Amino acid sequence: MESIKNINNEFSITDVDITFNNLSEIYGDLTVDLTNKNTLSLPVNGYFIPDSKEQNKNTFHTTIDDVYEYFSQSEELAFDVYSDDEDINYLSLHSDSFWLGTFIISSVISPVFIGLLTNYIYDKLKAKKEDQISIEVIVDSGTKKSKSIRFRGKVEGLDKAIEAINKLND
Repeated sequence: MESIKNINNEFSITDVDITFNNLSEIYGDLTVDLTNKNTLSLPVNGYFIPDSKEQNKNTFHTTIDDVYEYFSQSEELAFDVYSDDEDINYLSLHSDSFWLGTFIISSVISPVFIGLLTNYIYDKLKAKKEDQISIEVIVDSGTKKSKSIRFRGKVEGLDKAIEAINKLND
């Protein structure tokens, strides 16, 4: 595990037991079929607020609608939200930070995801280097363990997290 903390940024890479195959065990069953998806936005859980599967099952950051619209436009990315459509709760954090939430991606799609994520941050959000951002990306390589890359800090430091995701595909 790599973990770097300083006054401006938090960055970590850890092994996690979250994979596409066990999402229903962790977040609960859904009525919608997500089997052909390679990228999912996961409910707020654990990293941002305390674990509580029932309370947070369908809770997402307020940016989720915008993220969904942007990422769904990609023909290469099979993106969706891990939630029953009619039952989404919104978590609004009043700060100057961009809270993008947690994503699980298939390792083979990571270059496409990173490209879209970078474009979303700079082009859609118009984030500046000194703006604060928080994101977690779980990369599922098809084994029992996945890698979780977490970043919270200034946008200018996000390159380290993006580089770590790219290295997982090498």
